[in-house]
Amino acid sequence: MVRGYSRLVNRGNFTFASCTDIGVKHSVNQDCSRFVASIPCFVLADGVGGHQGGEIASQFVVEKLIQGQQQLSSGDIHLSTLKEQLKRLLIETNQQLITLGASKGIDMGTTVVSAIVLGGQLHYMHVGDSRLYLLRNNLLVQLTKDDTLKQQVIDAELASGVKTNAQVPSNIVTQALGLTAKIEIHYGQLALRGSDILLCSSDGLHDVVVQQAIEQQMAVKKNLQHCAQKLVDTALENGSQDNISVLLMEYSLPLLGSLIQQVKKRFT
Repeated sequence: MVRGYSRLVNRGNFTFASCTDIGVKHSVNQDCSRFVASIPCFVLADGVGGHQGGEIASQFVVEKLIQGQQQLSSGDIHLSTLKEQLKRLLIETNQQLITLGASKGIDMGTTVVSAIVLGGQLHYMHVGDSRLYLLRNNLLVQLTKDDTLKQQVIDAELASGVKTNAQVPSNIVTQALGLTAKIEIHYGQLALRGSDILLCSSDGLHDVVVQQAIEQQMAVKKNLQHCAQKLVDTALENGSQDNISVLLMEYSLPLLGSLIQQVKKRFT
């Protein structure tokens, strides 16, 4: 088993980098991620449940969603129905994973973050506690909200104004693909700007590296691949016990758009 893996691809206006590490206590990496720079799209999944089932589930979901997004991008896309098309793809993938698990007699599930860029617009979905962040003007914002018991407690405290001080483990997910036919899919979209960097991560990173530290490392990056590797290394240094996966995507404006943006900045 290879301990870690990293990859860098530059295509057009998009640069992708990815890095993963099996971690210190696992014999199998249940994380799986993949990107297709030519579309562009990406998926990251973190298997949950049984030792074997989590690995199979994450790989299955990544391949199915990448295939589905490739098919969508090659056809006639109507932006008015894109949200429903993407959600349908995730629902179908969930049902296929449930069927696969039943056929093997194995409990298998996985978190997922999936995204595709069309016309400069990022369309993303997630289920579980893998995360998607946006770094813009050196400020890091978390775009997704965890499907975890801990997040539910935080939300309840905010709604009630009452601090419970409950000690809730951060790794208890409240939903994941492959476990139930009914899932709540979180969807969002965002207009990308030049120099935006997206970070997709499994909880092996963000459970042990606070957002401010992630922001600082991304803001002073030497290059995208170095940044991905550094984030994984920091998680290991901070004592992460889980598989760790990082996927980064940097967006650069086309030349004309970049020139227009520079002129606007000069006169505003």
